Amino acid sequence: MTFRMLPPSEWNKLKSLSEETPDPSAAVFVLEDAGEIVAMRTVGQIVWAGGMVVHPNRRREGLATILQTSLEQALRDVGVTGTYYMFPTTGDNPTPAEHTVESFGFTRLPLSVYKKEL
Repeated sequence: MTFRMLPPSEWNKLKSLSEETPDPSAAVFVLEDAGEIVAMRTVGQIVWAGGMVVHPNRRREGLATILQTSLEQALRDVGVTGTYYMFPTTGDNPTPAEHTVESFGFTRLPLSVYKKEL
């Protein structure tokens, strides 16, 4: 298993996990197994995180945890400090994503977020 930051020139390799293209100002970190990207995480300039995706056939192997701990160490290594925010998909009931985020040591904040479809 290899953890690395994926340069923008290789972002086309992410299509097997997600159809969304990362924000150009973001950094993309991946886990590779035998040359195949099996998990990815995007990190913005302000420390927020989104886009954690694990290949459906590789879930429940601890890849999200490996990716998260490797990412946090990489951020520390380049001197990133401060508060780190994460916004998993939420609803009326806690989702598996929310449980995963909490297992990483994040604390739920009492926030209201609104959206409107046009």
